[in-house]
Amino acid sequence: MSTWSIASLNPVQRKIVEHKTGPALVIAGAGSGKTRVITHRVAQLIHSGIPASSILLLTFTNKAANEMAQRVGRALKNSTEQQKIIHGTFHSVGSRFLRRNAKLLNYNNNFSILDSSDSRDLIKASLAETVGKPGKYFPKAAVLQNMFSLAFNRFCTQKMILDQPYHERSFHLEQLISADFPNFEENTETILNILAAYRHKKKRGQVMDFDDLLENWLELLLRHGEGLPLCRQIQYILVDEYQDTNQVQANILYRLSRPHKNLMVVGDDAQSIYSWRGADFGNMLEFPERYQAVTYNMEENYRSSPEILDAANRSINYNTRQFEKNLFSSLAEGEKPLVHHVWASQDEAELILEKILSFRDEDISLNEMSVLYRNHVQSAALQVVLTHAGIPFVVHSGVKFFEQAHIKDVTAFLKVLFNPLDENAWTSLLGNTSGKTSTSNSSLSLIWENYGLGFNQMSFKTTSSKNNVYEMKNSSLDLSYTLDLTSTIVEDWSATAGLGYVYEGKGSITSASSAIKYETESVSGFGLFGLLGMVWEGLEGLIGVRYYSTNYTDFKSTNTSEVLSLGKPYSISDTQLIFGQKVGS
Repeated sequence: MSTWSIASLNPVQRKIVEHKTGPALVIAGAGSGKTRVITHRVAQLIHSGIPASSILLLTFTNKAANEMAQRVGRALKNSTEQQKIIHGTFHSVGSRFLRRNAKLLNYNNNFSILDSSDSRDLIKASLAETVGKPGKYFPKAAVLQNMFSLAFNRFCTQKMILDQPYHERSFHLEQLISADFPNFEENTETILNILAAYRHKKKRGQVMDFDDLLENWLELLLRHGEGLPLCRQIQYILVDEYQDTNQVQANILYRLSRPHKNLMVVGDDAQSIYSWRGADFGNMLEFPERYQAVTYNMEENYRSSPEILDAANRSINYNTRQFEKNLFSSLAEGEKPLVHHVWASQDEAELILEKILSFRDEDISLNEMSVLYRNHVQSAALQVVLTHAGIPFVVHSGVKFFEQAHIKDVTAFLKVLFNPLDENAWTSLLGNTSGKTSTSNSSLSLIWENYGLGFNQMSFKTTSSKNNVYEMKNSSLDLSYTLDLTSTIVEDWSATAGLGYVYEGKGSITSASSAIKYETESVSGFGLFGLLGMVWEGLEGLIGVRYYSTNYTDFKSTNTSEVLSLGKPYSISDTQLIFGQKVGS
């Protein structure tokens, strides 16, 4: 059922939605309905005959992108069309380009992606390799990570990417250190060496961090853009929160839109808050001149009272570089906003508690109250005073699911199978496997170099006949595996593909060391994640696999570091494969 109607839009919104072709800048003040305009704009394009698969919608969170696509679906008679829209964050869409074309940049298509924690761990390894044990005042890995990312986001240019090979790009890091980190200036040469080692490890290990996704996407567009099928497919581009883009993202959009110029960006220069991580609202200020674009101003606010907007207007009028705007509202008048000045976090927490108790005395339910804060650490003092006062609360923030330590321990196994060159995953896997917790960095590096690199080169053949056994061993490290693929025909598969394949049947993998049995039940045609991507019983419905410990205790109570034990053989009945040379024939 279609809910799309242009009649519900105000005159400015209607002009934006009906914009034909060519570049356009939408200056969307706070609360002016920009999400509604973007979704109606996409619906209008599809209604006018533009294929949904030729529309690219970029936002700064995948959640926002998915919500927009769903709203487009509700606005269309054929809701399946929204599934064809290419949508996501810059990083996720960049990953899609790179997965299809990685070999053009000398990467494998199964490259791994490092999250922030993984990246920091690899920088630690680069630091240890370059410096050994650093001095007390040498920058920690987290500080180095910030330096490297900030240098890239501020100083990466198209010319730099075209003129310098990947491992030689330092993005004027020495300038950044001099300007922003002068206390580390005497260590500049060493820091540059650590960056070089880090980039070498990433390329050798076929891994990319978040900045690499943008850097490599831009390089792909610069060197091969005109010949990429996705580039030819995309004809209309819409970008949300454009004020928070950096130079690399702005250049990516320029290259993507150059053939057709159908680029519409939406944002508010007065809401740019990410300059500390390289965002440049100058991209927005310069957009009209760079693209000779039509400019639209959305100034009517639909969610705040006139008093709040008056305070906002008085504040942003002090900006020296901006698009002039005057936010207004047709809503009824309300109370003036209050600003409290406090000296310490404890004072702030007690002030909030006082307001909560005051509202409760006015018969306002606690579940109708919420407290917003900028960083999770700011909630610590508040949680203490609320607990002491007996006020129940729920915290909706914290460590992201896939960044939790026990989840990262398990996914390390999957990453090794997906990309055996991923040094960081090997380090995590070996460092957290039962009995390996004290493994030194040098030992981990040795294992990865001798086993990970070699494993990536192995391949095997087998047929449906039984007892075809292949073996791969590293005699110095005594690493071997046994794996059964139940009654399947496999031709020239890589070892990693074979590890992940389960075909119509029942079998089990038993770990002698961890006493965990994985029992598959009619799992048909799963790839890599089909065999070892089943991590705990919560994924049973998705993967089709159940887990039991051999003594039938609840799997959740089992130490996740013991899910697999490196160096121990695994077996299933029927056809046996031990990767490498054929044995027992």
